Amino acid sequence: MRILLLEGITDVAFFIPILKKLYGFSEISCDGIIRAEKMGDISKPICLENEDVKLIVFHSGGKSKQKHALTAMLTAIKMGYLSNIKILGIARDIDQEHDVKNWTKSIIKNAGFEVKEGDKFLIIEDLNLKIAVLGIANYDEDDFNIPSFELKRELEAVITDMAKEISIIEKFKNSLESLSNDAERRLKPKDITHVLAIAKNFDGDSMSGLYRKFIEEQINNKNKVNFLLTLICILPCLTIF
Repeated sequence: MRILLLEGITDVAFFIPILKKLYGFSEISCDGIIRAEKMGDISKPICLENEDVKLIVFHSGGKSKQKHALTAMLTAIKMGYLSNIKILGIARDIDQEHDVKNWTKSIIKNAGFEVKEGDKFLIIEDLNLKIAVLGIANYDEDDFNIPSFELKRELEAVITDMAKEISIIEKFKNSLESLSNDAERRLKPKDITHVLAIAKNFDGDSMSGLYRKFIEEQINNKNKVNFLLTLICILPCLTIF
């Protein structure tokens, strides 16, 4: 079995459609797979299956809680509450850290485990566990060419990039400039996603619903699928090895 640990609910809304529509996973019951009551305040699991691979998806309830969540998972694996876990994937916004792998190694060491670096994974030999690491939004500001834009290396930057590819940014260019002028600051990726909600006539009550709908639409229309496959390099690591 494999685990994918995400930051928050919007990350779940982004990754689950990709796992289902690009990698052929189906959602299954978690009964008999995991003892969720032993996982503390980590989110309820989402269990997926593709042929012989079972993948359990969690989120930590926010970036600041991901350190605690990863530590709790390593402890649960050690104690046997999570059994037969061969690979644990962790996806985290790069922000200003730039090196999510080093962040992950630090958490593992602080949890009391020795960690080695392999070709594709971090390796915890005591747990017979491989760690696959994905830093989300590895961009530079020059990648966007959006006036009055301030890059934050977060999931919303990926959504912004996809919106740019289908000309939504160009279509709402004047609105974005007016918004920047009114706010008296440069726009961040989260600001762009609110404009995307207007462009897509999305009237739901959460951004996670927008992300899920938008990703599904882009996959169905085969827009930037190659980009997604490149971005989500963690998923082949979770599903193939």
